[in-house]
Amino acid sequence: MTANLEEKVKSYYDQFYAEKKEWLPIEAYYFFKYLKPRGRLLDVACGNGYFIINAIKYGLECYGVDISSEAIKIAENLTNRKAKFYATPAEKLPFENNFFDYVTILGSLEHFMDKEKALNEVKRVLKKDGQFLVTVPNLNFWGYKITGKKGTEQQDAIETLYSLEGWKELLEKNGMKILQIDDDNSILWKFKGLKKLGLKTIWKIVPFKYTYQFMFLCKKA
Repeated sequence: MTANLEEKVKSYYDQFYAEKKEWLPIEAYYFFKYLKPRGRLLDVACGNGYFIINAIKYGLECYGVDISSEAIKIAENLTNRKAKFYATPAEKLPFENNFFDYVTILGSLEHFMDKEKALNEVKRVLKKDGQFLVTVPNLNFWGYKITGKKGTEQQDAIETLYSLEGWKELLEKNGMKILQIDDDNSILWKFKGLKKLGLKTIWKIVPFKYTYQFMFLCKKA
């Protein structure tokens, strides 16, 4: 990972988060069902802090890191400084070993400069009995096949997509034991009315391997 690449990515996300003003409501974060309303949580690539806002309401002691200092400023203000934030890349977590009950990476791992190093940092700071929850986009998403598009709205930074098997291999190779895999269709919260109903119907009949994103619940191997 070069200093020039890190600066390029940081600059991109400083601008990205300065312009991004909305996120999903708490109802969209269905994965709270995997978390108990106590303990210490780290959200890696926390962005503007919208997930952490909801995690605080859920009763968790929250920390967030993001490569973008602009995102961190916004997150601190939005949470009224009820969480601790650090402007640092995922590959350099400023925490002691075995510190967190939960670590989350929500739709960001595909953009990391060094995914393997970041995952090993997650493993380092996660407690022995802690849980790691990560959502990642699917290379074989049915929508990409229809539109011809490949990737997310942040392709100008760094982006690497994998299939279900590809993500499983990456996680397991870097010391994670996969406990559960779900389909993450939180994108549906962006739609309303008949369009949302139609997409929900399609999702019910589409094979799992063609879903939009995968949610992996893991622990240390």
